[in-house]
Amino acid sequence: APMHCSYYEEYSMINLVFSDVTAGVLKSFFHSQHAINCFSEEYVCLLNGWLHIGPINCPYDDAQRKNTILDAFSKCNSSEEDLASALQSWNSYIQRRKIFISHIQSSHPIRIWYSSEPYSLCGFYEIVHELFSTEATITTIKLPDWSLCKDAIALRGWGDIAPADIEKYLSLETHLPPSQQRVIAQHWESLKKENATLRAQVNGRLVSVSDDFYDPFILQAAPTNESIQISELILQVIRQFQLGISDLTIYERICSMIESEKLDIIKTSTHPYHNVITYRHNPG
Repeated sequence: APMHCSYYEEYSMINLVFSDVTAGVLKSFFHSQHAINCFSEEYVCLLNGWLHIGPINCPYDDAQRKNTILDAFSKCNSSEEDLASALQSWNSYIQRRKIFISHIQSSHPIRIWYSSEPYSLCGFYEIVHELFSTEATITTIKLPDWSLCKDAIALRGWGDIAPADIEKYLSLETHLPPSQQRVIAQHWESLKKENATLRAQVNGRLVSVSDDFYDPFILQAAPTNESIQISELILQVIRQFQLGISDLTIYERICSMIESEKLDIIKTSTHPYHNVITYRHNPG
């Protein structure tokens, strides 16, 4: 359905999320609850701006932001279809964000679902910074470290939770008072001034970091005396360290370390993720 102001008025709550997976899980949950229990359907708005990478001291729709994301996708997706899909995702994000900001009313409470993943934290900080002056009523649900189900598992993102189990996490909802909104908005202002090319979650805090911040983790996951396919190394990093970063971010750093000769390509393939690499041991 088109996202016009009248469309928002049909919903008592607007849920903000920062990934397609989270949006899918929540939409599935609300749809099933509405169908089974006449649950008051709640609108889910997806704002996935990939703000953990690239410049942020510019408008959200600035060409610098667009080029950063498209360049990142082009490194591992060279087909015209993949790049067209990335461009479509970017344009969709811009449209959704413009409509959300222009039509949001303080009478519509906003619930923000986020996690410790850098892209999610950045989205959370940035949108709170944007909403602070609107006096909107904001509540938050942050993904806990462990699931709330009987068989507790470590959670990496909202995608680890089945739609049917989302109701258990509604009890974690907390009000975000103006005083906390101000602190978050000020912290995002500081990050904008620093304008690093990368932001990461360190000890629960969102900070600016250097481009090579994740390199030690990647090198540690790489086998010292064996070759490994890039896709396998990416999976090793994700599973071993749970850094909350995407395969694309890891792949970009692998490419950089190949250029700096910390890693060597020993076998190429039609898809860059299938290239086989090895750790380069420098003498001395």
